[in-house]
Amino acid sequence: MSSFNRRDAPSWARKRFTFATVLRLIRGVSRFIIAAWFTAIAVSRPFATSGESPSPTVDDRSVHSPDPRTPDERAPTVFEGVHIIQTRFMQFQPDMLHLGTARLKLFKTFCLPTMKRQTAKNFLWIIKTDPRLRPELRSELVDLVKDRPNFILLGSNYNKYWVELDGDEPFENYLMGDKNSAAEVWSGNLTLMKDAYERAKQKKGIVLETRLDADDGLHHQYIRNLQKEALRHLFFASSDQYWRIWCVHTHVKWYPVSPTTVDDGSGYLKTEVDKGCITPGLTYGVGTLSSRKNVSRYLRHDRIAKNVKDCAKSKEGIGCAGRMKSITWGAIRSRTPTSAGMNDVVVGGSGATVSQTVDANTPHSSQMELWESALVRFRISKSNVISAQRYLINHRIDIARENLESVCKKGTMEFCKKSAKEKLQAYIDGAESNSIGRKK
Repeated sequence: MSSFNRRDAPSWARKRFTFATVLRLIRGVSRFIIAAWFTAIAVSRPFATSGESPSPTVDDRSVHSPDPRTPDERAPTVFEGVHIIQTRFMQFQPDMLHLGTARLKLFKTFCLPTMKRQTAKNFLWIIKTDPRLRPELRSELVDLVKDRPNFILLGSNYNKYWVELDGDEPFENYLMGDKNSAAEVWSGNLTLMKDAYERAKQKKGIVLETRLDADDGLHHQYIRNLQKEALRHLFFASSDQYWRIWCVHTHVKWYPVSPTTVDDGSGYLKTEVDKGCITPGLTYGVGTLSSRKNVSRYLRHDRIAKNVKDCAKSKEGIGCAGRMKSITWGAIRSRTPTSAGMNDVVVGGSGATVSQTVDANTPHSSQMELWESALVRFRISKSNVISAQRYLINHRIDIARENLESVCKKGTMEFCKKSAKEKLQAYIDGAESNSIGRKK
């Protein structure tokens, strides 16, 4: 019998032999790959059974190490909290025509333009006036603010601060005209106000509340700078002590009568560095989780400097009162016989003395420079200032009489001071003796 030679095998047998060899090769490679894969897993988890923790990678260290940035650098740049500005206009004085007209002119001249031209827009301006306000005053007031949905005009004599919200009081209880009736919504988007109210009540973010009298104004960047400071100091709130009060650092006063011999009809400006806390720009702020009771104890602006720790002496910068030093002239205040308290208001018969500290020989060029700065900082109009000045001069006796008549009556008792009544009477006597002010 002859031996078998593979070359003598048929072609199909030779192909079968080749296929078997390839299959064995594939199986071997597959086993190698699978073994290597399991080995890699075991190597990457050497501490699974030992209870130890692996050393962090470079990326792990960057995630878990302390953030080297300062709170200023870590704080967000966009304010998304609740910011309320509160203004009262002619509450409990609905029938005073001359007083109301004068205050409305001051509102148009100083208050409204500074609010319309704020560089920050995330705020609600709530203006409350007497529900029985004279129709002619009400109509003009509505026309002035109706184009701004975040300007809420209410017919209401009920006043409550938002920083006092520390419970479950419903929105309807806040939206009162007086103790027995609901407020009348004359202009603005009430839904915006209700949403803000609920957010403030639920303590889901920073809440700021700023005061602004209807005859005063704020620097056009005041709200923006204030919100930036609130983010820096209150955003990382971790206890109920994260609250802060802000006061204006410097402001400028406007008087309708100039003590100088040169007067272009625009009145007189005088700058002042504040030692206490004036009303315009006064802001109460609370952070998330903070109790409103901590800050609501200090609602009297004239007692803040005495009773609240100075933020300049506080390392943390919270639980204290600070000044808005980032703003030169944070506010402009009108000093006229429309004032309830009559603080630093001219009472002399001639009206030519602004205060005992004013130098009547101040060069006119200095006033021109002050006016140039004021027009830029507050975005006010010189023509509106002149118009307001004319009305105040022409009707000063009627204005002062109505103010005297309404002071120390229901709703105005917080302004009831013997000194205010005496100053108003002295103002009237001086104007009458000099035949100034009443031009029919």
